[in-house]
Amino acid sequence: NERLRLFNTSAKLKLNIFNSKAGLLVIIAEVLTSSPFQLKIVEPLKIIDHERRSGFRVAVDMWAKVSPENTFSVNDADDVQIVYINDVSICELHMFSEKIYEVGSIHWVKLELENASLITQIEVMRKSDEYAMTRNGIGLYEYGIHFLGLRPEEDDKLCSFLFRKQREISKKVK
Repeated sequence: NERLRLFNTSAKLKLNIFNSKAGLLVIIAEVLTSSPFQLKIVEPLKIIDHERRSGFRVAVDMWAKVSPENTFSVNDADDVQIVYINDVSICELHMFSEKIYEVGSIHWVKLELENASLITQIEVMRKSDEYAMTRNGIGLYEYGIHFLGLRPEEDDKLCSFLFRKQREISKKVK
């Protein structure tokens, strides 16, 4: 007996759908038709796929660890490098390092995302030819990094972190 809110045709909606067996699914969709009793949508897209496509970025100020192998432990191996991260998206991050990494090379990264650690493979997509910035008197090269094959639980950790950061930023703006 409840009536639905009316929406304009072609309006974009973010729908939170909860099912006791499947859990929460968040999708982005476009309104085809809207009436008090029925809502028809087209082009539904899971939020993770939408964010991956639109690639919103969140500014951060954090340090991370990079290694050619997944050798992160309490006592880091000699080949682990400390890098600076200044923004992150669902599929990429922006990294600065004193070490030279070749475009196309594959590495592992360990990010500390407030309440969770994320360890995953990355690929260097682009790099600066010269030092892009200096931190603590050390010249750093700039890199565009792409996440490779995030598992669903890693996607969840990263999405949770990004949405939390996005909320913090929007609260500051208001």
